[in-house]
Amino acid sequence: MWSRRAFFLAALYILAAPVYLVVWLARLPKLVRRLRVLRAGWVTCASCGKRNPLNVKATCRRCGMTEYGNRLFCTHCRQVSKWFDCGGCGASIKVL
Repeated sequence: MWSRRAFFLAALYILAAPVYLVVWLARLPKLVRRLRVLRAGWVTCASCGKRNPLNVKATCRRCGMTEYGNRLFCTHCRQVSKWFDCGGCGASIKVL
């Protein structure tokens, strides 16, 4: 009975593999764009054109801790922010 169940499970994985491959390939360009922004270390505001650095003194929105480092990640509560406000005009900049 276990061999039959294992066979059907293996067949299911084999049939699902192309679907997962297509989904992964569809998400790849977005992932590459995100990594390029994170490695650059700054984001340009679409409204005012100001270059906003990612590594600054920032305050976490969840726990309120202020620290130097990446403004998208809090080392205290592990919060990951997907956006921040522009230092020039105050517009929201979506990064992730």
